[in-house]
Amino acid sequence: MNCNKPVLGRRSDAKYCSNDCSWDFYVKNNWRLLRIKIMRRDKFTCQQCGDKRNRIKVNERSRRNFQVDHKIPVFKGGKQLEESNLWTLCIKCHLAKTRSELRERSYTKNNK
Repeated sequence: MNCNKPVLGRRSDAKYCSNDCSWDFYVKNNWRLLRIKIMRRDKFTCQQCGDKRNRIKVNERSRRNFQVDHKIPVFKGGKQLEESNLWTLCIKCHLAKTRSELRERSYTKNNK
């Protein structure tokens, strides 16, 4: 179901070829897990300004200092849960990017 590989040697109602395939599907479709995966991939570092605040002690508080955002906004055709379209941003960079996108979206709507 997830990777289109045959489901060999498993129960007849199995949907995944392996436990890894099952986990991969679950992470990709669970925003909370995907968010943590992206932050870990990006080493809890803002991908725009390079801020590494709280990098040494990764806990719940440090996760709140960073947010996961779409590189290409969904309204512009970016994929919602595609790892390659997600990155870690600090709150300051995320707010600035969001403001810019809102202005652009508003401008586009008003000039149609």
